[in-house]
Amino acid sequence: MDFLVATALDCLAARGVRVERGLAPAEFERLERTFRFRFGPEQHRLLAAAMPISDGWVDWRDDDAAHEALERPIREIVAAVLHRGFWLPGWGRRPPGDLRAERATRHRLREVPALVPLHAEHYLPGEPMPCGSPVFSLLRIGVVSHGETLLDHVEHHFGRQRRIGRPWREVPSVPFWSDLASRYVPSAPRSTYGR
Repeated sequence: MDFLVATALDCLAARGVRVERGLAPAEFERLERTFRFRFGPEQHRLLAAAMPISDGWVDWRDDDAAHEALERPIREIVAAVLHRGFWLPGWGRRPPGDLRAERATRHRLREVPALVPLHAEHYLPGEPMPCGSPVFSLLRIGVVSHGETLLDHVEHHFGRQRRIGRPWREVPSVPFWSDLASRYVPSAPRSTYGR
C-alpha cells in the first residue's frame, strides 16, 4: 500500500469513517463506462484499496448515489445559469430561453474534466488530470480551490490538521474549474459570479 493510501486510510480510521473493501477493476470499468467519466489517479488508488462510505463519502456501489453525486456539480452550474444570471464571457452569447441555455451549459460542461465527488461538497477532477490535482469545493456557484491534493484534504479534514500540500502556484490548472475558482469572490453578490 502506498504512502497516500496508507496515510489517508489512517486519518479516516482515526475519525471513525466506515470503509468497505476497495473497488475491483471490473467495478471501476462499469462505473466509468456507465457514467462516462474516469477517476483521477489518486482517487482511483484510494478507492482500489478501500472505499469510505460514511460521513459524506459516496458509496460507489450504489448507482443512484453515484449518479446523484456526479450530477451535483452540473446541476449547480445549470441552476446558476438559469436562476442567478451566471454566464461566462468565454461561452459567447447566452442562448435565449432557459431550455437552450441549459443545453448549452451541459454541452460546455461535457468539454471540461468531470468533477468527481470525493467527500461532501469536495471534488477532484477526473482524468486526464495528473496526480496532485487540486480539490475543489462547490457550493452553489462558488467554486473554491484550496490548492490541496487528495492527501492534503483528508489530512486536513480527518487527520492531524497537518498541511503538506504544495503551494498554490504549483498545483496543476484544471480547465474551466480553476478559472471559475479564480473568479470566485466570497463577498460578491451571486449575480456577479463568473463575470
